[in-house]
Amino acid sequence: VVYNTSVIGYDKTVLIYDVDGREIYRGDVRGELTKITIRETKSYLLFEDHATMIDPDQNENISVAVEPNPLNILMVDGTPLVCYAGKAHTLSFTAEP
Repeated sequence: VVYNTSVIGYDKTVLIYDVDGREIYRGDVRGELTKITIRETKSYLLFEDHATMIDPDQNENISVAVEPNPLNILMVDGTPLVCYAGKAHTLSFTAEP
């Protein structure tokens, strides 16, 4: 579940629940959310200028910059792919030390 926490909708709260309805992750994100993709236990959120991977098992929320105006985020053989009109790029989410 993603919901706006500000009037203009730029600030959001993300809630992830397990199959029994228990909350397993709660976090804040910023930006204009355009797409959500889920793969196994991880959620991938695509915004106008960045993508965020949320791993509730590790309590991680990692963002990486993307070129402006992406159209979609999807998974190909377990690798996140951000798509644009006429091109696509793989993404790597690594935690900063």
